[in-house]
Amino acid sequence: MPSKLETLIYKVNDDLFQKINKRFTSIDKRFDSIDKRFDSMDNHFDSIDNELENHRRILNNHTSALLNIESKLNIYSDMYENNKFKINELDTRVSALETN
Repeated sequence: MPSKLETLIYKVNDDLFQKINKRFTSIDKRFDSIDKRFDSMDNHFDSIDNELENHRRILNNHTSALLNIESKLNIYSDMYENNKFKINELDTRVSALETN
């Protein structure tokens, strides 16, 4: 049979263990709460990242379309300059023929 001192030591140890256990449980709950907040923030940032990626795709599509239009405008501009040159050349020939 344990002595009074041993019983007291067991009781004190048991009380300390219970207090420490409660504190660890409390700390664990706090970490769980913090972990949930981080998960929520992570989901929020993933959502923002997805939106930004969609905007990047749209911007890339618009940029490609603008470059395509610019390319076509350059082709039409070259055609216009070429036709303008031919018209001026014909005007010069007609003028030369009219003077003769």
